[in-house]
Amino acid sequence: MFIEFSLSVVGTVLWKKDSTQWKTFLFFYTFLPAMICIVVFFVITNTWSLGDFSFTKFDFRYTALGLLIPIVFQSINLLVQLQRSSYAFKAGTDLKKVIPIILVNVAVLILFVSGEEIGWRGFIQSQAIERYGSIVGVLLLGLVWGFWHAPVALRGHNLNAYFWAEAFVLYPYMCICYSFPMAFLTLQSGSIWPAILFHAANNALGSINIQFVDKKNPKLEILIQMVIATLFLLPFAFFLV
Repeated sequence: MFIEFSLSVVGTVLWKKDSTQWKTFLFFYTFLPAMICIVVFFVITNTWSLGDFSFTKFDFRYTALGLLIPIVFQSINLLVQLQRSSYAFKAGTDLKKVIPIILVNVAVLILFVSGEEIGWRGFIQSQAIERYGSIVGVLLLGLVWGFWHAPVALRGHNLNAYFWAEAFVLYPYMCICYSFPMAFLTLQSGSIWPAILFHAANNALGSINIQFVDKKNPKLEILIQMVIATLFLLPFAFFLV
């Protein structure tokens, strides 16, 4: 993580947010967790590996849950945000056109989030759980995963006016909450696919929010997301124990 964070700081200093160099770096940045873990594992063991979870094993139940959980979470979040007036659909939004865009985004993001999931779930998750136990290990993994996003969040990725809250409050907390269902699904299935689809679906739906929703009250938005995510975390924390 230190290597990745240092590289991102350099990129932030050198390149403007909308520059081709920064966008190219973001493409590279998402693969860094996998690249670093694979190389370190090879140096230690002299063996090439993609982590503890299989790419060839496909358990339909847990893979379907990996796709369903973020859809349910994001749907509840959207409904509550709209009801509390922290969100409002942009004028001219046609919901019938949104679903195909989501499906395309999920398919594209599968490649990109694999670079993260090989690192976070494939390599680090098992080591964290073995060393610190299920709850603390997953919590620490989520915290590291969340702060790993800080260089991107500090450039106003989702919340321009509250980039500091996104970087140091929302991302770390949400990544902790997401890490519990993702840990449960990967450990139960022995497959990396539930985590990849979870991550891809969540990111796709989040990007849809950016495109089609006006954010009226960022502070309330953050609070609502954190409360709903906590409710999603609790049953999976119980299952892991």
